[in-house]
Amino acid sequence: MALKDVDFVLVWDGSNELSNTEEARERREIYERNLEEEGLVLEHEKLESSHYNFVKIHAPLEVLRRYAEILKLKMKMRDVSVLSLSF
Repeated sequence: MALKDVDFVLVWDGSNELSNTEEARERREIYERNLEEEGLVLEHEKLESSHYNFVKIHAPLEVLRRYAEILKLKMKMRDVSVLSLSF
């Protein structure tokens, strides 16, 4: 899967004492594991110029379709060009 569309971003500050505790790390791991179990793809990135950590979340089309069906959303599946027919 080509990872280009980013649907959500999680950010946490690595310089914050509370975000570096063992409990905070465990909570992040559990949360991320739950997202992956739902079919989302996570991409981790840390900017060297700052203390911020980013988790880019990609939602594959099959996951979006599944949740659209669960939520009973109507999705446009394809473009249909309208033809005028003359009789």
